Amino acid sequence: MEDCSNYSIDNIGYWNIDVRKTCYSSKLPLEAMRVLTGSDKCKRYYVNQRSDFFGIAEHVHLSRMIFPWIEMAEITLLEINYTTKQFFTLLKNLRWVILQDYVVLIGVHKRNHSLYNSMPEVFESKEFKSFTLLMIKHINHSRYDD
Repeated sequence: MEDCSNYSIDNIGYWNIDVRKTCYSSKLPLEAMRVLTGSDKCKRYYVNQRSDFFGIAEHVHLSRMIFPWIEMAEITLLEINYTTKQFFTLLKNLRWVILQDYVVLIGVHKRNHSLYNSMPEVFESKEFKSFTLLMIKHINHSRYDD
């Protein structure tokens, strides 16, 4: 910030790049908080064992039935920048979230959703029934404390 003019610093409200450290997180004992939640004190990602099921090879086709236009859009776009790539990655990951959540919704809680009626080619398919059985088995055999 030393290289910036006073005018530009004033326009951003005298923003200090270390403000997060000095105002927000410096008082939080993050290491102790991780240990109290059952994790070790090292910084890492936490993976919930019950939500890491993505099916088997045949289920890849099932996931592509949701947002089926993604791959074609990736090919036909003339300019794909970093943000576009990340957006497509998000949509591809959301395919699995939708499938997993829907299994829990109908397979575990026996509830229905309008999505089911709008996409019968997905949710009434043999692949989805196979995915449902394997996903429920995975949920029932996963432990909370792993």
